[in-house]
Amino acid sequence: MRIREYVKDHMKWIVVIIFVIMLTTGILILNDISMHEIYYAIGINLFVTALVLAYDWNSYRQKFDLLQRLSDREHQIIDISNVEQAINEMTKVSELEREYDIVLKAILSQQVEMQNRQEDRQRQMQDYYGMWVHQIKTPISALRLLLQQKDMDSNEEQTELFRIEQYVDMALQYIRIDATDHDFVIEEISLEKVLRSSVRKFARQFVTKKISLDFKPTQAKVITDAKWIGFVVDQILSNAIKYTSKGKVAIYVEQTKETTSIVIEDTGIGIRAEDLPRICEKGYTGYNGRANQHATGIGLYLCNQIINKLGHRMNITSEQGKGTKVEIVVDHNLT
Repeated sequence: MRIREYVKDHMKWIVVIIFVIMLTTGILILNDISMHEIYYAIGINLFVTALVLAYDWNSYRQKFDLLQRLSDREHQIIDISNVEQAINEMTKVSELEREYDIVLKAILSQQVEMQNRQEDRQRQMQDYYGMWVHQIKTPISALRLLLQQKDMDSNEEQTELFRIEQYVDMALQYIRIDATDHDFVIEEISLEKVLRSSVRKFARQFVTKKISLDFKPTQAKVITDAKWIGFVVDQILSNAIKYTSKGKVAIYVEQTKETTSIVIEDTGIGIRAEDLPRICEKGYTGYNGRANQHATGIGLYLCNQIINKLGHRMNITSEQGKGTKVEIVVDHNLT
């Protein structure tokens, strides 16, 4: 492949060399030079040409290998020192290539500087919003306490306050999503504890909407992160309650020899078939989301990102008007 590229890049010079050899041969023949001497001259020309091409080919191959090594570093900014070292290792560098090197280093310097500024701004933004989320929890807790002290513990007010807390938690997880690899605590956990914790959080919503809960106790244990899997269960349970006006929400665990699955199933409005393939896309709300002005299109996106990072799977099946079933599949079964 490289020889073919070399020939293509040097075709004009190869044509010139062939033309010169043919022109020289024609002149020798017109001057009645013996064929023996003509063959001798052609042989010398071909030998010298082969030496020059071999030397030039070696330089070309080195440059080609350099570009190949630099281009193989996917998702990484090219280090300027690597470029300088590679260029210095070449056996032949023209003045034009040195000028290219100067321009390339200037471009790379600007790229690195812009990347560093962008990363710094992103870190500052994450730090600020992380601090804001933690600070906003204090007045939320104070407001809940004030409502209880003033006997204003109405379902409507508590529901709205609970919704604010959910959005705050969602914002915090959204900020952390890119750094979850460092935040995971993978260990053996009891699904019963995780599921009951989520159910307790949404107990008031079940009562307010008069939706029945079908919760089946389980002894299943899995290897995962309790906090993050709990966040996923909270989001899915929240959606189940939000889009169910009557009937029930069922929470149970299914087990096979290889897997353990958390299943959350509701009898709500369901999801249209054309929306199902895209419901985990960032910002996509679908028909139900457009009908419900509170939808953000972030909840299922975060769930999908977390599930993928945990190495689990999430299967969603639904029929419009009949309900939705969400399965969180954990591949390693312990019991």
